[in-house]
Amino acid sequence: MFGTSVHADVWGIEIVNKSKLSTGGSQLVGVTGNEMAGNNLAGNDAIGNDTISDDEISDDPVPRESAMIGRTLADSVPHFIEPPHPAPGSPNVLIVLLDDTGYAQLGCFGSDIDTPNIDRLAADGLKFTNFHVTPLCSPTRASLLTGRSPHAVGMRALSNFQTGFPNQTGHISNSAATIAEVLRSHGYGTFCVGKWHLAPMEQCSAAGPFDQWPLGRGFDRFYGFLEGETDQFHPDLVCDNHPVDPPRGPEDGYHLSEDLIDQLLRMLSNSRGVRPDRPFFAYLAFGATHAPHQAPERYLEKYRGRYDDGWDIHRQQCYERQLDKRLIPAGHTTRTPQSGSGGMGRSPREPPAFRESSAGGLRCVPRSHR
Repeated sequence: MFGTSVHADVWGIEIVNKSKLSTGGSQLVGVTGNEMAGNNLAGNDAIGNDTISDDEISDDPVPRESAMIGRTLADSVPHFIEPPHPAPGSPNVLIVLLDDTGYAQLGCFGSDIDTPNIDRLAADGLKFTNFHVTPLCSPTRASLLTGRSPHAVGMRALSNFQTGFPNQTGHISNSAATIAEVLRSHGYGTFCVGKWHLAPMEQCSAAGPFDQWPLGRGFDRFYGFLEGETDQFHPDLVCDNHPVDPPRGPEDGYHLSEDLIDQLLRMLSNSRGVRPDRPFFAYLAFGATHAPHQAPERYLEKYRGRYDDGWDIHRQQCYERQLDKRLIPAGHTTRTPQSGSGGMGRSPREPPAFRESSAGGLRCVPRSHR
């Protein structure tokens, strides 16, 4: 009861947590209507007569020189805590994470896949060519959100299991701060949309616990899925800390990627509409390029037949475009030989590495598995 202020209007008494009040040596008085403060309302302490010691207020966020509680209101000096607020001109921050997407699968990095919006961002900004992944879902996300080695933050592998050792706890170590936790403590609005995969799987049901879900790791809002993958047309969705159904079905044109964008835009609009002065940090982690590979039909039709020549030829073309764009140094870049092909060349008797699946998607069949 003493962790907060409790008002007992019938007696006119306000019971307060005296360890959370700063008096500067003055007496603490909790009476609002009559002189019952002398009663022993807080265990062995008589509220009306005790003086708070320095030890009792060591964790008080209110500076002692700023606030004082006297016997009467006239004897007291109030202090109002100002919440943290970023400096004027602090930027909005948006991180977009594409799952299992190769280095050369963006137009600005040599792909022939159409990514015009990303290409425009790259043309007006900076392109980095030396980002390392683990490459696994959870460890890479842990490194991205903390800026630290995944082994140092309890995520050497997928969050689907634990080993009993500190480098694999199934979640980001509580001692490691995420970007969201740091920015929120400085007044940012923080929003997470998409794939999480940073909580132990046994804790990802509606029963919780929720401390390793996005809202427990620094985000104000979350919409997406907690596990490593989900059906892109019938996803298992969570909003904040509770499961929700998709807003519509595939028969109505639903696809998870578009839903994630709509939800993030709604979150940002709600935040900016009330607090236009507050910058935001948004983390958008798509699940589309991770299994299951379920592209909308219009995308399948657009690219159908483009890669019938197979993996090796497509890989060579991407490599040549990267040389033309000077993304990789000429004469100093070697390519790993493909399994079973004896190098980059493909025997005319071998089928292409890309095959059309009966579900209408694309799948890659390694030669070593055929």
